[in-house]
Amino acid sequence: MVRVRAAQIDAIRTETEALLASELALLHQAGELRQLARELGASASHAAVQLRCERLAQDLSASCSSLAITRKRLMGAVLETALEPFGSALGELPSLVRKLARSRGREAAFDSAGADIQVDRRVLAVLREALIHLVTNAVDHGIEAPAPRRAAGKPDAGQLRVVASQPDARQVLVRVEDDGAGMDAEGVARAAARAGVAPDLEGLDEAGRLALALRAGVSTRAELTEVSGRGLGLAVVADKVAQLGGTVRIESRPGAGCAFELLLPVSLASLRALVVEVAGRRFAAPLGALDAVRAVPAGAVRTVEGRETLAADGRVLPLVRLAALCGAPQPETSLVSGVALLAGARYGRFALLVDAIVSEQDVLPRGLGPLLQRVRCFSGATQLGDGSLVPVLALDDLAARAPGAPAPGPAASQGAAPGVEKGRQDGGKRVLVAEDSITSRLLLKHILEGAGYRVEAAADGMEALSRLRQGRYDAVVSDVEMPHLDGIGLTTSIRRDARTADLPVILVTSLQTPAERERGLHAGADAYLTKGSFDQDQLLALLGRMT
Repeated sequence: MVRVRAAQIDAIRTETEALLASELALLHQAGELRQLARELGASASHAAVQLRCERLAQDLSASCSSLAITRKRLMGAVLETALEPFGSALGELPSLVRKLARSRGREAAFDSAGADIQVDRRVLAVLREALIHLVTNAVDHGIEAPAPRRAAGKPDAGQLRVVASQPDARQVLVRVEDDGAGMDAEGVARAAARAGVAPDLEGLDEAGRLALALRAGVSTRAELTEVSGRGLGLAVVADKVAQLGGTVRIESRPGAGCAFELLLPVSLASLRALVVEVAGRRFAAPLGALDAVRAVPAGAVRTVEGRETLAADGRVLPLVRLAALCGAPQPETSLVSGVALLAGARYGRFALLVDAIVSEQDVLPRGLGPLLQRVRCFSGATQLGDGSLVPVLALDDLAARAPGAPAPGPAASQGAAPGVEKGRQDGGKRVLVAEDSITSRLLLKHILEGAGYRVEAAADGMEALSRLRQGRYDAVVSDVEMPHLDGIGLTTSIRRDARTADLPVILVTSLQTPAERERGLHAGADAYLTKGSFDQDQLLALLGRMT
């Protein structure tokens, strides 16, 4: 056994992943060489040159194939060094379940399976956080107190089980299930309507209504506790899983229990994708999230109750035109033709209409950087063999734009955030932003003012307290790490003052440890968002609900 620092393994992996770009470039150049040979073949005087070009293209293709085999073997070996057993993500869960159950006057037994399954440690980092949220949700929302359980013919102790399995070599399936009261789909739908994230509930089936629980600001709890009522936990799970290219599915049996299924990649390396073209632009669609691909002849798209649909595989699916998101001119429905990608996402199946499929290939997706953490409809970008950059489609976001799906959220071009219209109708709610970083301060100010709020900014907690004594505000958005008085101290001072004791406080910070999150919530903060996974939709949804 050899002890190696994780940073060294990450560096080796990064360089290994870069070989994919070279492989794709060689494939593209071989194709260009073949095209040149075909053009030269049109002239008899260039026959010898054409033959040499064809032979060179064949040799180049053979070298590229050899490189591809070596790269895949090397990548496999490197990825194995970064794998950890799934059981390492379960360490703190048994004690967490016992403490939560005791604090809520309940009994709960924790069990797990699949601890030996090997998963990329970057995926495990997301799984650890997701499992904490899901286990907390199961104990606080699902498992009943002993008396109601006895009345329902259940044992006093609720059963909570986390099981990991591998449907194939590329994916890991994690199922978190309990035998509690289950999730009320209608209750979730009503909570979503109150939060303003689901204006149209008519077209949603039970699975679609349950999926609304994954939206920011949706909570079925009437009261606010230390662990529930903010509508953030499940939304955090959904967003983290989506960023890794995974999906979340909810199953509920009223009175018998609830289950969450997280389907994630085993490792974060290359992605098999379909490169599609729309209005002369190319995009990459994750192949693993697609159910099928169908040709769409002219006239196949029908309008039903004002919504475009497509009949495929014996079902009528809502249709999303990718061209509409690109701002391309839209033809009449009767003239639409192209290719439909049939996708199954957490909002239900839908059809994505594109002009053509360019290729199927491995791509190396990259994030969009810290300034573009959450761009709607795109999860990242990748470089093709010809050197061009193309966006990677986020199918969950596209599903939310399907007719009859939940509202796409505050950043959507079709509508505003829950707090936007409310703020505008009220002449603008007043929000105080406390942030010592001028960049973050201006970013938050821009986001909130764009949503219709009147914003005042303070450079630290002391200045924020001074402003609170001088004027009235509807909410405070604060950083945690600030000079003179930090966000925890600011929140504590706000709660001690009778005039501001009920003022909503949202902490936005780079501190992501459970201990820091607990400190913020115990100080009296109503919500705790981390900058590393900051989503302006969550912030606006929270403000819309709290103000």
